[in-house]
Amino acid sequence: MIVNIAYEKLTGYESDHLVGQTTFESLHEPSELAARRGELFDAPTKVVDPRYINGIGSIAYSQESEWTYIRRNKSRVPVLLAFSRVKDEIGQLLGYVGMVIDNTTRAQQQARLWYLSHHDELTGLPNQTLIEEHLDVAIQRRKQDDEPVLLSLIELDNLRQFADALGPSAHDTALKQLADRLRVFCDVHQTLGMIGGTQFAIISTGVRKLTPSREAELLKLITQPVDYMGTSLRLTASVGSSAFPDAGNKAHSLIRRALLALSAARKDGGNTSRHFEFSMQRHSARRLDLEIMLQEAVEHQQFSLAFQPQVNLKTGKIALAEALLRWQHPLKGSISPAEIIPVAESTGLILPIGEWVLQASCKQAARIISRFGYCPRISVNVSPVQFRKQDVLHIVQRALDVSALDPKYLEVEITEGVLLNDTDKSIATLEGLRALGVEIAIDDFGTGYSSLSYLTRFQVDRIKIDRSLVTAMSEARSGDAIVSAIIAMAHALDISVTAEGVETEAQADRLTELNCDEIQGYWFSRPLTAQAFENVLAPLPSSLLP
Repeated sequence: MIVNIAYEKLTGYESDHLVGQTTFESLHEPSELAARRGELFDAPTKVVDPRYINGIGSIAYSQESEWTYIRRNKSRVPVLLAFSRVKDEIGQLLGYVGMVIDNTTRAQQQARLWYLSHHDELTGLPNQTLIEEHLDVAIQRRKQDDEPVLLSLIELDNLRQFADALGPSAHDTALKQLADRLRVFCDVHQTLGMIGGTQFAIISTGVRKLTPSREAELLKLITQPVDYMGTSLRLTASVGSSAFPDAGNKAHSLIRRALLALSAARKDGGNTSRHFEFSMQRHSARRLDLEIMLQEAVEHQQFSLAFQPQVNLKTGKIALAEALLRWQHPLKGSISPAEIIPVAESTGLILPIGEWVLQASCKQAARIISRFGYCPRISVNVSPVQFRKQDVLHIVQRALDVSALDPKYLEVEITEGVLLNDTDKSIATLEGLRALGVEIAIDDFGTGYSSLSYLTRFQVDRIKIDRSLVTAMSEARSGDAIVSAIIAMAHALDISVTAEGVETEAQADRLTELNCDEIQGYWFSRPLTAQAFENVLAPLPSSLLP
C-alpha cells in the first residue's frame, strides 16, 4: 500500500501508520462497509496495464462511489473513492490503484440542494415532496397499531386580496407570520409543512389528533391581526382534513381528499373547517364530468333559452321577461343552471356562454317585435366574471347591432358584487350601457352587501328583491318590514322594484299593498320555452275579442 501526503491529511494518519499496518477497508465507517462491502472490490472495474503504473500513460478510474471514512480523531469525512484493478501481462491480479478525494464540499452542496428541493423557499417549512414522505412514514408506522393519522390543510381565505390591494410583499408577510404562529401551535406529535406554496399542512399522529376544540383554537389563532407596514391585516382561513385509515392509506390519497375538504370549507364561506366525506369525492367527479360536458356544449351549441315573465302589479300586463339558460344534454338530459353557472364561472366558460345568451336574447326579442310589433323588455344576467374579463359594453353593443334590436328592449341584470369590485371600471361600463338606452337591474337584492352607498353613486333602473325575503314576509314580521323598507327606499331614489319567487296569492296581494312594481314567480308563470313565450304574447284573434 502506497499513500501520498494528501491521503495522510485526509485520514489523519502518517504513512508509517498506514503502509503495512492497516488495511484499506479499515478506514471505512463499519456499518456502511458491512452494508455495502460488495460495492468495493467485488464490483466490475477496469483492468489497468502495469506499465501505466510505471509512468507510461495515465489511469482511467472506472469504479467511483461515495463513502464515509473514519479519521484518526474518530471524526467522519465524506470521500469519493475511485479505483481500478492492476494485473500483470498474463492476467494475474497485482493489486489496486485508487484515488480518494475529500468529498466534504460536494456533500455540503448536495445537502444544500436536498434542502432547497424539499423545503418552501419563503417559510423554510417542508414542502409537498417532504410532507408526502413524512405522511407515508407516519401511516406505515401506525398501520399495525391501528392508530389514526390526520392531515389538515390550511389556506388563507383573503390572501389574494392582500396581494391585489397591497402588493406581493403583503402576501409574503401574511404567509411568514402565519408560519411562525403554526410552528408555535404544533406540538411534538405534529409535523408542519407547505402544500403548493400557499397551503399549510399539519400531520397529527397517534391519539393526539386535531380535535374540534383544537381546530377552533387554530382558527382563532389565525384570525389574529398581521401587522404590515402599520396596517393591521385581518386573516381568515379555511381548513380541510382527511384521516388514515378512513380516507385512505396512501399519502397522495389523504392529500387529494384533504384538498376536497378544503374546497368544501371555502364554499361554506371560509373561516371554517371541514372533514373529508366520500360525498365530496362524488361531487368532485360530477364537477369534472360537468366541465368536460360543458366544454362540449359550448362547442356544439347545446343550449336554449327559457323566458320567465314579470308582471306589472298595477296593470296586470307582462312588463319584462328574464332570459334563463337551459341545457339539455343528449345523454344526461336536463342539467340545472344551479350546476352550470358555478362550473362555467370557475372554468371561464361563462364568457362564451354569457355572450351567446346576450345574442340569443336579443334575436328572440327582435323576432317577437317583427311578429307582433311589440315585446316586453328582456332581462339578461351578466356574470361578475364577464365584467372582470370582458368588454361587456362592446359585447352588448354587438348583440344589439347583429339583431337590429332597439336598446330599450334590453335590461342587464347584475349582482351587487359587480359594483363592489373594480368599482370605477364597472361603473364606467354600466354608465356606457345606460347611455345606449339599456336599463340596469340589481339581482338578488337583500342577500349580499346591500348598501345605499352604491345606489347613490350610480343610478340603477330596478332592484329585484331576493326570493328568500319574499318567503320571509309570511314567516316573520321582520321579513315583511324588510321588504317594505326596501320598496320605500327604492321608490325614494326613483328605482323600480321587482319581487322574485312569488308563489302564492297572499304574497302577491301583500306586495301590491306595499306598492311593489312587478312580481316574478310561479304564482304568475313558470319559465316558458321561446315558442310558449311567443304564444303567451300573441294577440287574441279578432273573432275572440269581445
